[in-house]
Amino acid sequence: MHKSLIFFAGIFIMFLFSTSSNTSAQYTIASTPGEIDNCTTLDTAGVYILNRTLPNRAEPSCFNITVNNVWLIGLNHTITIDGEDTSALYGIFARNVTNVSIHNLTVSDYASAGIFFNMTNNSIIDRVVASSNGVGISLLLSNNVTIINVSLNGNNPSGIGMIVNYSHHNILSNISTDNNGAYGIHLFRSLNLTVRGIRAGSDDSYSIVLTEVNDSRFINNSGNSATATFYYLLTRSHFNTFQGDVVSSQGGAYSFSSSTYNNVTNNSGGGGDGNAVSLTSSHFNYFANNTFTGNAAEVAIILTTSNNNTFEDNNLSSSEGAFSISGKNNRFIREKILDTVSDGVSASYAIDLSGASENNTFINLTVLRTAGNSYDLRIAAAINSTEFIDTNLANYTFGATGNTYYTRKTNLGEVRYTSRVTGSGTNLSTHARISSNSVIVDSSFSGFNKAANISLFNLATFSDPAILRDDVECSSTICTAITSLNAGNVTFQVTGFSTYAIGERPSTGGSSSGGGGGGGGSIPSEPADTAPEEEEQNETLPIGSCTDSDGGLNYNAPGVVTQMNEQGASSSYTDACINSTMLLEYACTNTQVSSENHACEGTCTNSACKARQIPLNKTMPLIIGEKAIAGASGAGSAGVGGEAGKFCGVYAIQSPTRASASSVSDKFKPGNAIDGDSETRWHGDPRAEYPKWIAIDLGEEKCIKALDLFVYQWDIPLTADIQVSNDQKTWTTVISGLVLTHPRTIALELPQVIVARYLRVYETSGKRPFGSLSEITLHAAAYTSNQDEARSFTLATRSSAGLLAQVPVTLFTQDTSSSTATNLSATLQIPLNALTKVQVSCPVN
Repeated sequence: MHKSLIFFAGIFIMFLFSTSSNTSAQYTIASTPGEIDNCTTLDTAGVYILNRTLPNRAEPSCFNITVNNVWLIGLNHTITIDGEDTSALYGIFARNVTNVSIHNLTVSDYASAGIFFNMTNNSIIDRVVASSNGVGISLLLSNNVTIINVSLNGNNPSGIGMIVNYSHHNILSNISTDNNGAYGIHLFRSLNLTVRGIRAGSDDSYSIVLTEVNDSRFINNSGNSATATFYYLLTRSHFNTFQGDVVSSQGGAYSFSSSTYNNVTNNSGGGGDGNAVSLTSSHFNYFANNTFTGNAAEVAIILTTSNNNTFEDNNLSSSEGAFSISGKNNRFIREKILDTVSDGVSASYAIDLSGASENNTFINLTVLRTAGNSYDLRIAAAINSTEFIDTNLANYTFGATGNTYYTRKTNLGEVRYTSRVTGSGTNLSTHARISSNSVIVDSSFSGFNKAANISLFNLATFSDPAILRDDVECSSTICTAITSLNAGNVTFQVTGFSTYAIGERPSTGGSSSGGGGGGGGSIPSEPADTAPEEEEQNETLPIGSCTDSDGGLNYNAPGVVTQMNEQGASSSYTDACINSTMLLEYACTNTQVSSENHACEGTCTNSACKARQIPLNKTMPLIIGEKAIAGASGAGSAGVGGEAGKFCGVYAIQSPTRASASSVSDKFKPGNAIDGDSETRWHGDPRAEYPKWIAIDLGEEKCIKALDLFVYQWDIPLTADIQVSNDQKTWTTVISGLVLTHPRTIALELPQVIVARYLRVYETSGKRPFGSLSEITLHAAAYTSNQDEARSFTLATRSSAGLLAQVPVTLFTQDTSSSTATNLSATLQIPLNALTKVQVSCPVN
């Protein structure tokens, strides 16, 4: 062998050992066969260096690899069919071997495949060009193979650049495909693949095809094909993720058929003359933070008999609209829709519902329409239970058979029609105007003057409450209470419409005119007299404006955002508490309305975040292992309950030191739930039945009184028990049947202060077959005999945008033998910067 080639081979092998991402491959070089200059069987382990371009001889393959640990280094040479002999099927053939490495080679003109790995594991194909073969590269029953820096082009007649068949745990990276007769890459019945950096050109049918492919990741792939039907085609493929793609084709970006639980986030895509996304009989898929564009006579996203899918925070545009929907229980949240100019002949529809559709929910959608005969909404068939929450829609048309239609404004109220509504108009949002303790429907719109259930939220308490219709008590033939009228959130049934509210029963006891049929009542001659206060204010707003009463993203004060759109229609959005810790905050972004879900550091009350109040003198039972001791206090308690001479010290947010779980799925290790990153997570084995659990270790016994839980959004709702132990053998349940319905559950207070070393989240059911936890932290304190540690604590306060200049803090101590509280200090006035901490030592004797 030439000395230069020997030197090159050594350097090259060192490079591969240092850079290969396929760490499962362990190469042992038994010998170094050296240079080769003809097609042959590679039957000795070692490094082979091709020193010239080879035409194939009359063999089934140019190189037949029959032993493990073979390296073939091509030095940029080519192996190809001899012009006089076209009988060879494969350029390189390897069967039932391991640790094969193919590098820096061009393979062309082979009838079956340029490179064929059959039951060949732990191998690498690197810097290879496969062109003009039947299939460029083919894997069959081959696992843990890395294919990187590869070009696949012009492969025919099978027309597939690469096929991965019954092969698992493989990595495909930095691959280009172009002008293949059918597919760029076909993945078939394979699991746990990583496919990244694919650059697809004009393959004739599809760029990447998934058939029965599960639990795989597709990252940062790209392409814009003028010929492919879709960039991605999924058939019976589940639990895959797509992230960072920039993909489009003549037909569209993503086509799902009978595929479920796929996650498509932070991508962009479109279609030359088709839908950007097409779902057929595909359920429980999640699309978020994508930008999709449909062109020509198609919409951005089409659902056909597809149910329980979620679309969230996507930007959508098309000349024919955003959604064409046939399916049930789909959710569309904060979608931003640009419905561009139609052709002036046929109408376009931002949202088009047809076929067997029901229980679809639209939350906080923004629809921007340009000139032309376009509609925000069309419901063509007899569709049940379409719900719009905090969504304003203008032009609409409902089919003649009518539809049950719900509309809600968070924190204010909702109207749920129990009879079908019909008709067309220019501003759907004005037909049912919901404001604080008021619902107004213009009864002159006969298609909406139907029976309905009305709910009004967050009402005051009345001494003698009544349902008011046009400011007088509603007749029992028209109005029927479903809940108590002093329930805070009140629901009642009406047979027809005018203006409804809850108020004190009028002293005259009068009732509204119009009888029991359902049309009755009249609209006052001066609409401004009965219009909600905020709508009167809206009349003074300029066209295309947005105002926020609390000054922007102000989480500490309730606010109302008021918008006047380009069509002159005004809308109001009120901040609202989603649950006890989560705030729905509205704000203006230029002239548009934006919203976000904000996790309060304390509680969410009356449409604003309130500081978490931790009562220093709150007495709670203390539980040690399985033994409960009544009367033990929280922070700073001295000698009460527990072990003699021990104290619960300073409570603070603490992360556990170790984690274990009942089972693990791939890379989703238990440690992901305690790494401080809520974007990583633990998953259990989906093949195992519930219950599934994750346990954490605090390193030593500590006092625990609350915990923060973060759960992956796809896995909620999730039901779990919270259990504690001191030996990991005997577990005590302290919270039973906890139902997690939001990704973040903050400061979940336990019913007792617990002294324990181990805590376990014992999950009994979930939306998906995984156990799941993204992050857990505890509000815990040392369980200590050190009085100095037990009598000291820190107050931490936060300020947002200078909203507060100072905060009063008053400290108390309480004699545990009585209920008397003694003022420990004068009120402290603490100036608030971005973060102010005050260390206080309590003189406990």
